[in-house]
Formats: sequence, C-alpha cells, structure tokens
Amino acid sequence: MVIYSDGTTRAAPVADELRTAGFNVDVIGDAGALNCIHGAVHSAWKATAEL
Repeated sequence: MVIYSDGTTRAAPVADELRTAGFNVDVIGDAGALNCIHGAVHSAWKATAEL
C-alpha cells in the first residue's frame, strides 16, 4: 500500500498561542515536523525524556 499526501504542512496554532502567553510548549509528531510514524514516536519520546 502506498499513501501519499500532497501539500501537507506542519501546524500547531494552539501551541503558538500558548507560547505567546508565556507557556513552555513541546510540539510532537506531525504537528512539529512532517515525518513517518517512527519520527512521530521518537519526537514524543524525546519530549518525555526531557521532562
């Protein structure tokens, strides 16, 4: 099976608003950077490990 997404972009508008309000926010998965499932899981692990 091949799945193709064209025109997909990262977006985290709520995180951007929270940062503007002074909160420390980590964005994970495709909201932070378009990637495969491995990249999404790794970004979640990294954010958790840094807590």
